[in-house]
Amino acid sequence: MCCTSLAASSPPATCSGGCASTTRSRTRQGSDATSLRKDVATLGLIWLTAFNLRVLLFAIPPTLPAMRADLGLSYFATGSITSVAVLALGIASIPGALLATRFGARRLVTACAAGLAIFGAAITLPPGAFWVFAGAALLTLSIAIAQPPVAVLIRRWFPTSITRASNLYANGLLMGNVLGASLSPFISQVIGWRAMFLEWAAVAAIGALLWARFTPRDE
Repeated sequence: MCCTSLAASSPPATCSGGCASTTRSRTRQGSDATSLRKDVATLGLIWLTAFNLRVLLFAIPPTLPAMRADLGLSYFATGSITSVAVLALGIASIPGALLATRFGARRLVTACAAGLAIFGAAITLPPGAFWVFAGAALLTLSIAIAQPPVAVLIRRWFPTSITRASNLYANGLLMGNVLGASLSPFISQVIGWRAMFLEWAAVAAIGALLWARFTPRDE
């Protein structure tokens, strides 16, 4: 009778061990799935940020004729808008890495992403010419400062797939170049150049909010 009782009690013990192993396996699978979703979301935000780092900048040259006609700028002043932007891009590219070390790469990209939206919208403010120049310069400063810390974050967040993440980032930059230069003239003709810049600035604002909310806080 005692042996029978022991035999009857043995299977539950075996089942308990098997169930625990199954539970651990399912927990691990769930953790892996969550990690994968976070990685995909982070990669998507890197792409969107790269897109925003280019689209507003490349929206400027094709809309210069409309700006000149609307603001009464001379040809020299109109050409100087892009010169100011290029100069700001060159000046700010060096301190970007230093600022990332001082303030943190993620926080710096967050601030610059917000700057894209703010300064992109500032281009449309009255009295006109001043804010076109100031907005273009500050917009380009934000772009130049943001680029080094993005590279730092790619290496930090994806140490085993740096090439893949970097290629995605490069694709975002390329698409920002292409769409900013090709779509902006048509959008400007339909809704005006000011509304066009506000539209791209809204995209940048969405990108900044998503970056601030969903990218890993590891600093």
